Amino acid sequence: MLVEGQTGQIAFGAPFGIRIEDGDRVADGPNFGPFVASLAERRVIAFILLRLGAYAVGVANDERLVASKTGTRYVKGRHRAGGQSQRRFERNREVWIASLYERVCKTASDRIAPFERELDGLAIGGDRHVIEGFTKRCGFIERLRRCLPVMDVPVDRPGLKALERAVTQVWGCQTWGLDKHS
Repeated sequence: MLVEGQTGQIAFGAPFGIRIEDGDRVADGPNFGPFVASLAERRVIAFILLRLGAYAVGVANDERLVASKTGTRYVKGRHRAGGQSQRRFERNREVWIASLYERVCKTASDRIAPFERELDGLAIGGDRHVIEGFTKRCGFIERLRRCLPVMDVPVDRPGLKALERAVTQVWGCQTWGLDKHS
């Protein structure tokens, strides 16, 4: 939505889609009706925040977490030592990562599945490569990604505080200003 101000224009971006019908268009000024209706609509969003070593899974109903689970799984970083020990370490690392993916997938299924029919979106945050690897191994999340709008949320360390910040961020409006003198 674009609004003209004294010093320039301000664009407002709703956190979710806005339904605009022919009767909603107003020739003599901005019509906030569809924008406000979008903000007032109840939403249920599932959250998956994942990095190697930590995860947070949750469901928010109208900006309030109604289900959540966080956890950690030790995954040692890579090292550059060569030889047989490096290959053994890589095999162990793959096992640790698979264990993390399995735990997060089970947690996601346990926490999100009861709300599956109500879901309006899926918010995912964390390391992109880790998320892609996880999605390939977790059929439940892969299926949700195919049938729901997916929102990206930035996250450094998955945990309860990061999950609460992600909920606030997903429901937040964005604004952009354009100065008249530009």
